[in-house]
Amino acid sequence: MPVPSEPKAPAAEPPTAVPAPAPGPAPQPNAPVPATEPPAKRPRPAPGPGREPNAGASAPGTAAPGAAAARGSKTTGSGAEQPSIQAPGAAAEPPPRPAAASPAAGRGASGKAAATACRPTAAAPAPVSRPAPNPDLPVHIRADQASGTRQHFTLSGNVDITQDDKRLQADRVTYDRATDQATAQGNVRYRQPGLEIRGASGSAQIRGEAGTFDHAHYEIPGYNARGKADKVEKVNASLTRLQGATYSTCPAGRKDWELRAARVELNQATGEGRAQDVTLRLGRVP
Repeated sequence: MPVPSEPKAPAAEPPTAVPAPAPGPAPQPNAPVPATEPPAKRPRPAPGPGREPNAGASAPGTAAPGAAAARGSKTTGSGAEQPSIQAPGAAAEPPPRPAAASPAAGRGASGKAAATACRPTAAAPAPVSRPAPNPDLPVHIRADQASGTRQHFTLSGNVDITQDDKRLQADRVTYDRATDQATAQGNVRYRQPGLEIRGASGSAQIRGEAGTFDHAHYEIPGYNARGKADKVEKVNASLTRLQGATYSTCPAGRKDWELRAARVELNQATGEGRAQDVTLRLGRVP
């Protein structure tokens, strides 16, 4: 009797084809995985003009320390934002270099570059404020020796006469009380607020304001001005006239600029001055 055969199983459908990956080295079973090598460092460019050696230069694709602190991230050309990375071992950005000093800055006070202090100011200072003179105030006299009468006497040796805010000093002074005229000789110095005069000889009123000094030097402290004149004439408390005079605001001993005039009139009450036949000298010109 024939033996029946086992029923055959239905054939399985073939699997869907899957694209094979790109060929590559077949992995070896249990082979050690090699460590990833760090990317090679590119050599830093040599320092160029205006850059210090070892300044915090950034490698390509990284930001300098200062830029990373300011921006925090950078955008690549594709528009994707990537965090900024500081180059390993990069030093901090050096401070900006100071501006190079000009050669004129190192010159001494006698150089032309240092002569700005004696340039004439654009705006004149305020007029000297002086109270009205008071001829009734007493006269104070000091001298090593005195001779003569009460109305007419001669003082010699360190003569010092003061009245109100005026002061006259000299080696020798002869005073006439009737005319209120004092004639001084030798190291003459006359002072009042806003005006100082020095000369070899001169005459001035003690209680009044008029006076004349020959071959004298003068100073106007309120204007930082000074000069010399063949003749200095005090007309009244605020008006002074000079003949054959110079005028400058440079310190004593310097002549970076100087005005020379045949006649000068200085008004301390208004703060104005007038000059005639003027020549301006700048350094050695003219």
